[in-house]
Amino acid sequence: MMWAFAIWGLAHILIYPIAKNIVLSSAIIVLALVGAALQDRKKAALDPQGWTAWESRTSYLPFVAIAQDRAAFGGFGAHALGGGVVVWLLATWAHIPLAGWPAGIWRWLA
Repeated sequence: MMWAFAIWGLAHILIYPIAKNIVLSSAIIVLALVGAALQDRKKAALDPQGWTAWESRTSYLPFVAIAQDRAAFGGFGAHALGGGVVVWLLATWAHIPLAGWPAGIWRWLA
């Protein structure tokens, strides 16, 4: 999830590179990635044995554990995928009244 926030911030910097957007998006990127790393360090300190077991099945970088065959892609159903699509549609639609221009699929439908 934290990497999703970082990717969101990077996409917004690339799409709308003005000072106030760069500052906000950069802050979100730093908070997401540094915060995630610090949370991982705290969890490792609080439960070293449990953290080692967790770390053997996952990774800090997206999809690295899958590429290294330490994890499998999946484990979610149609409800999760459908819910994600609905949230994405609502979030991109909200750009119209909040930002004044359409985003996502609404750019082609509006």
